[in-house]
Amino acid sequence: MRIRNLLVVSAGALMALVLTGCTPVQDPSFGNARLGLQGASVTIPLTVRCQAGWNIAYGDAYVVQADGDKLAQGAGSFSNAYPGVPCTTGPQTMTIAVFDSSPWVFGTGSAAARGDLTVYNPATGELVTSNIDPQAMKIVRTDPQPNPSMSAQATVDVRYTRK
Repeated sequence: MRIRNLLVVSAGALMALVLTGCTPVQDPSFGNARLGLQGASVTIPLTVRCQAGWNIAYGDAYVVQADGDKLAQGAGSFSNAYPGVPCTTGPQTMTIAVFDSSPWVFGTGSAAARGDLTVYNPATGELVTSNIDPQAMKIVRTDPQPNPSMSAQATVDVRYTRK
């Protein structure tokens, strides 16, 4: 009986330690980025699950892409209006525009991203930041839909042709 009580108390203490040590953010990850105009930026989705009672406050992303001996890189962030977007416990996606800060532009292909995400607890005023370790990702092109009113064939202006 005495040993059983000791085991129950020990298990309860261990559970309390585990629960207080849990982070309110689980499994943050980046998806494939969309290439921006002329490679000057990429738009990257950040998907996260977080505990109910917390709000998604702000986050950052850093993207690097190697092309031979050239390294395109940039940073971007998002910030939600106070007190943030309430966590639903399901997957939630925030979009981050990352602007190139190097002499070379981003292109389609493999890249790497890392970042951080900060959540806010309005009940306690606590801010918790989770680091997002570097992850492999792809930069993909999102081609605009063709405009049906525009002709695919260019026409020659007769004023500028030789006679």
